[in-house]
Amino acid sequence: MNKPLILAGVAVGAAVAAASAMAEETPAFTHMPDKARDYADANLRAFLKLIRDAESSDDYRALVGGGRFNSFATHPTFGEGFKGIPTKYRRKDGSVINSTAAGAYQIVSTTFIGLIKTGKFPGPETFSPENQDAMAIELIRQRGA
Repeated sequence: MNKPLILAGVAVGAAVAAASAMAEETPAFTHMPDKARDYADANLRAFLKLIRDAESSDDYRALVGGGRFNSFATHPTFGEGFKGIPTKYRRKDGSVINSTAAGAYQIVSTTFIGLIKTGKFPGPETFSPENQDAMAIELIRQRGA
């Protein structure tokens, strides 16, 4: 039995139903490469938008905790001087979180490494908006959703 995919604290089954209602309002992903466009039907586009809104306010340059990164060359924890070190930030309740979450879908560095090893995300900018969308689709596909 497959475990439910949980993203942004929302189970896929419930999210897809809610996301399909937003499909008409979701613009087409003109920047998507063919590999991602093959999967990008209206429900999926709406679901991806739902995840992006929840995880990063639809910001492909978002860092966990509210910062932003500058280069799409690689996951920001491997570029721009981070060298794999997690970002630390303080929550409103005072607790501190260490995380490498970045991008529109808040992909952590270990997940990024696993995705890059598949060889499906080539290019000079491995963390581009196009690849972030394709990575999110791949993660959904891997979970059987």
